[in-house]
Amino acid sequence: MPSRTMAELSQKTHEIARLCQESGEPVRIIDNGKENLVVMSLDAYERGQARLELYGLLDEAEADFQNGDRGVSVESIRQRLLQCRRGLAVHVSALVGPWLSTAGGRHKAVSS
Repeated sequence: MPSRTMAELSQKTHEIARLCQESGEPVRIIDNGKENLVVMSLDAYERGQARLELYGLLDEAEADFQNGDRGVSVESIRQRLLQCRRGLAVHVSALVGPWLSTAGGRHKAVSS
């Protein structure tokens, strides 16, 4: 991780911002010989936040597993998806069916 001084930050803000964006890395800001700040691009920050959120979800899943929760079976998910698919087909048919029947005979409604 590159480092810059507080004076450089105030004098070369745009240059440091460009460095952060181009490298994708944060830049340490040193003030009076001590690391004081870290400057990073918004993309780098959002990636870090997403990573933290994922780690939190993984921790929750591991705790659930340790407590005996084995989640949902693949077969159960498959059945739910099939039910959704059937429901969607019925919904679309109900929405589009009347339009197809009044389209001057050019289209015919398809029954499912």
